[in-house]
Amino acid sequence: LAIDPGNEKCIVGLVKAERRLLAFEDAAQRLESLLPKRPNRHTWRIELIDLYLTLQKYDSALALAQRQEARSDLSDTVRGRYRLAIVETLRYAGRKDETIRLAKAWAKAQPDDPEWALLLAEEYRRQDRAADAVAVYEKLLESEPNVLYSLIDALVQDDRYVRASQLILDRLSEDPDSDDTVARLAYVLAVGERREDALELIRNKILHSLNREQLQTLLIRHLRNAERNEEAVDYVEALIDETLSVIHMVRENGPRRPIDGLTDEELARRPDEPFTVQRLHDRVVILRIELARSYLV
Repeated sequence: LAIDPGNEKCIVGLVKAERRLLAFEDAAQRLESLLPKRPNRHTWRIELIDLYLTLQKYDSALALAQRQEARSDLSDTVRGRYRLAIVETLRYAGRKDETIRLAKAWAKAQPDDPEWALLLAEEYRRQDRAADAVAVYEKLLESEPNVLYSLIDALVQDDRYVRASQLILDRLSEDPDSDDTVARLAYVLAVGERREDALELIRNKILHSLNREQLQTLLIRHLRNAERNEEAVDYVEALIDETLSVIHMVRENGPRRPIDGLTDEELARRPDEPFTVQRLHDRVVILRIELARSYLV
């Protein structure tokens, strides 16, 4: 830079170095000096906004983001980045009402773009206005089925556990083999004070799943969350014993053992197949960590 003080690559490299060294003020000043010469370097402006937030210069961050967002020559993608920067700045500054007002305006102005309605719903949830978020998600659900789980989370936040459970049951009827959907239903039942139903649901699903280990771990955590720590310890110890037994069986007789002769209790403890000695050893390590966690609760 001493030889070529206008070298932009060197300046940008120095900005990155100053950030790593926590010299945020110097980095911001260096970027500010570059921007008048480069009106379309939006990446630099977004980085400067981020520096302003780090320095708690919220008015500067907001002014820069709003000035750029108002430009008529931006692509939708770049305008969207500035809008997200505006929202983030308002959040940092604690200006909640303005965040909602802008998100509403953008969602209304672009009804065919779900991004802004999703942003509005997310902001409602951040501000503990779950009922308002539910209303937005339910309207979106008609055209955006992927918001279902966001709607369920908002319903849980609003203490509407029956409605949340029914939506999950509807999804489960479409895909009864989904372990993830069962796990989500168990969560909703548990937070809705139906812990025994949640535990029973997981126990039953283990018997009909190829992903037993995932559900076994889920059952352990639900037992701990229900403060049934002794039961969790006993269950983990039984899983470890079963896994060690399978390791011995694999070494003696090969990688498979018929499932048909197993009782439900034995099947519920069985590791996932196909078996390999290395994977079974890894499973023992994971279970011993779970055992330690159960003792610590």
